[in-house]
Amino acid sequence: LLEESLLLLFTMNQLTTILLVLTASTAFGKLFTFNNFQQIISSCPDDQWKGTDLVWAMDGSASVGLARYLSGVDFMKAVTLNFKGHIGDGADQTRMALYEFDESQYTMLALDSYKTADEIANYLETMRNKDQNGTKNDFVDAIKYAQEKLFNKARAGAKKVLVFVADGWTDEEQADIKTAADAARAAGIEIWFIGYETDISGRTAMSVAGDKNRVTYTDVF
Repeated sequence: LLEESLLLLFTMNQLTTILLVLTASTAFGKLFTFNNFQQIISSCPDDQWKGTDLVWAMDGSASVGLARYLSGVDFMKAVTLNFKGHIGDGADQTRMALYEFDESQYTMLALDSYKTADEIANYLETMRNKDQNGTKNDFVDAIKYAQEKLFNKARAGAKKVLVFVADGWTDEEQADIKTAADAARAAGIEIWFIGYETDISGRTAMSVAGDKNRVTYTDVF
């Protein structure tokens, strides 16, 4: 499976190639050890890191729990630092944004907030002190929020990628979530879902991502 992922890593474009490492099997997969993840990213040729606007959607509800929330922050920080030298506002560079969601949505970083990996990583470190007060997740509004409030600043021609880091628990109708996600995909936004293996709603993950190859469950970021 690792060899297959490495082959795809060098044949697919930009962030998709990196996130594919998270879904190395055709079924819902578990993340490789983080050391392997770092090695694969660092081996990616420079011409793979071009022109992506990446938005992280971070689950801020109380159901996630502090330990998982912090592991998600650490994961995003590690991925950001692996983009070092490739983050910026040039046409061939990567930009990152971040918002938190529960029953509401909160922009933490816009796509044009910072221009270096170190600046973004330093901001992510401040999130370790944030309280989680949300009582539920609203994925429909979270998807619409990303499309309308964050990707509205996407560059023309840039690849648009939305990555949810969440537990997936919600009282919304799955059909409504899928409708919102399908509308975002129709607007050119590729959606991924990274969940927590032992406490995750698989139905929500699939409604959001739309493809099992864009869903991964893991306790270890």
